[in-house]
Amino acid sequence: MSQFRRSVAVMATLAAVVAVPATASAKPVSKNSVATVEKNVASAQTAVKRLKRAVRLGQSTVAKRQLKTARSKTAAASKTARRMANASTSESSAASAAHALTLAGTQYDALLESLTGLVDDGPAQSPIAS
Repeated sequence: MSQFRRSVAVMATLAAVVAVPATASAKPVSKNSVATVEKNVASAQTAVKRLKRAVRLGQSTVAKRQLKTARSKTAAASKTARRMANASTSESSAASAAHALTLAGTQYDALLESLTGLVDDGPAQSPIAS
């Protein structure tokens, strides 16, 4: 039994030693970055494409889910971009904030244009409105 305990202790120690350098060397990821905005915009664009497909195929539950995803990802991108703009202190951070604001604003425009087009077509009014 003591041999078993010793081997478990050695394995636990080895696992702890191996895990420390990996976590210590990991770079912290900022929530307020252009990459975060780009990721949210890309997710929103994908959701808008899926929304259009779901409406075209008459899948109301899928359409609702994709609309919710598109709206939440677009809102998250806008929120992050506004945070960046409010926190910018240098010229380079102001430029990246302006880029992030442009991306988020363009996504809002694209979402509104898509929704307007879907509602104007007629059959999409009931899946989107409910």
